[in-house]
Amino acid sequence: MTAARALAAIESRSGQPGVVTIKIGEITDFTGPGSPAVITLHYCLQDMVKYYNDEGLIPGVKLEIASWDTKYDASRDIPG
Repeated sequence: MTAARALAAIESRSGQPGVVTIKIGEITDFTGPGSPAVITLHYCLQDMVKYYNDEGLIPGVKLEIASWDTKYDASRDIPG
């Protein structure tokens, strides 16, 4: 793959020239009996991602969060 084709592939995935988007998966309890303790961790992750993106701490990378609410219900967990 030539450098030009690689750059074009990167642009098409992120929507920004030369920027790669990395999604951080988060499986947690936003609702349900465990949510008061766990929601704080979600806010910490949001703050960290915002800080890294705003400061450009990883050049050429944009971080995103993909969240899943299990509602403290084991049947909603994603297997694997």
